[in-house]
Amino acid sequence: MTQDPSSQDPRHQDAPSPEELRERIEGTREQLGATVEALAAKADVKARAKDTTAAAKRQVREKSSDAAAAVKDTADHAMHAIRDKTPDPVLDAATRLGHQVTDTASTVADSVKESTPPPVADKARQAAGAARDRRVQAAVVTAVIVAAVVYRTARARR
Repeated sequence: MTQDPSSQDPRHQDAPSPEELRERIEGTREQLGATVEALAAKADVKARAKDTTAAAKRQVREKSSDAAAAVKDTADHAMHAIRDKTPDPVLDAATRLGHQVTDTASTVADSVKESTPPPVADKARQAAGAARDRRVQAAVVTAVIVAAVVYRTARARR
């Protein structure tokens, strides 16, 4: 009786079939492809820099938004505190004065607009646009000024 030599040799009994070998090779190729993609992503300095920059921008926007909200809250609180401690006749006078200043400023602005040469007006528009782009900084500066006024007022009353 002759037996199949592969059935007697233990090494041949555990040998994978050609289909299993193909599956293993395919799995290895997929792993190798994923590894190559991961290495390429790590080596792509430009893309990583863009991602880092975008994350930093998001973080700055969030922090500046939080800071602006905190400044606004502080300014609102200070304004209410000042209003509560200011006598009504002073508030009425300040309101009238505010309206007069607004009216005068409007009149002056109209006359300046009429007498300003176009190139100067263009530069002024550019400066106004730049100021609009820096609203957060302007809010912080305004809040600091308001806080300083409130501090000095509170200190003067003591």
